[in-house]
Amino acid sequence: MSIKNKDTFLQDTLDHMPVVFFVKDIDDRYLNVNAEFEKLFNWHRKNVIGKTGSDLFPKEVNDTLRLNDIEVIQQRKAKVWIETVYDYQGRPRIYETHKFPYFDDEGNVYAVGGIALEITDKIKAEEQLEANRKVLLRSARMAAVGEMAGGIAHEINNPLEVIHAHHYLMQEMSEKNETQGENWAKNLKVINDAIVRIQRIIKGLLAFARQSTNDPKVETSVSEILAELFELCYGRMARKGVALTFPKIDPKIKIECRPYQISQILLNLLNNAVDVVSSLPERWIQLEFKEKEEIFEFRVIDSGKGIPETIRHKLFESFFTTKEFGFGSGLGLSISRGLALEHNGSLEIDEKAKNTTFILRVPKKQI
Repeated sequence: MSIKNKDTFLQDTLDHMPVVFFVKDIDDRYLNVNAEFEKLFNWHRKNVIGKTGSDLFPKEVNDTLRLNDIEVIQQRKAKVWIETVYDYQGRPRIYETHKFPYFDDEGNVYAVGGIALEITDKIKAEEQLEANRKVLLRSARMAAVGEMAGGIAHEINNPLEVIHAHHYLMQEMSEKNETQGENWAKNLKVINDAIVRIQRIIKGLLAFARQSTNDPKVETSVSEILAELFELCYGRMARKGVALTFPKIDPKIKIECRPYQISQILLNLLNNAVDVVSSLPERWIQLEFKEKEEIFEFRVIDSGKGIPETIRHKLFESFFTTKEFGFGSGLGLSISRGLALEHNGSLEIDEKAKNTTFILRVPKKQI
């Protein structure tokens, strides 16, 4: 086979590859491109070879491409980049570009080759998946709050009734010009305490309901997370006759997290526990905490006798539920485990425990 035929053979091979291929010298001049390159930019090969990237691409695009080339030249080894260019119709196209150096006989880099695989659809699909995940998280959060809605309404209604009753007493005292005595001050304090109680409940509800997917992880007191969580839980548990016990926790203990995502995990576990134990003779839920050197551990224990082995392995699967139709989507535990993993933590069942026990482990510091 002649040299000419070898060149033709090589070019034919490159032109039939379903990827973009190019070679540039160290001064950024194109030495060769394949048919996919021509098709992408609607340029003929003869109009590309000999030109630099700055001759062909907008400055902001070529600056990035050139910096990546230079790194390959300087480090003398192959690198992989995610690069964005614009096709002949002006549409952004995203590529996973494998760039590699060519060496001459003396070991000097004289050119950079590139093989670029388009991943535009993959990136868009991932972005759509992430958008769907955010919607799902928000829906799950709203569903968790919805399960507590009756209890929350009760928790707000109680202090409202207190305010109404003491306001009536103060009206009577005002009519009798008894606005300076000790009873007047006591009534004011009772009303103020009731208002603060309502504010705490609403603050916890609004904070929990807000989007938090993009929030940075911040150092947060575990006791603060639990205080706002309990404001949402007490009402429903009281109505169902479920006793909740937990030890006092040092306010100085902190974990680096998105606090409302940790709340979402715990609220889901508590909701599930309430659903299970509300039909049992013994109705209790117990929280336990363990602080280790690098990990903080939450344990949610209820009066149930554990998860049957036949369904244990399915429990964290999406859309798996043991609840009746219309009561639960089967996403709560799946989402909760995902949130735990996002925190470099874990959510699992304690299979050896006498009672149903879920363990949430979260690193104190995120890497």
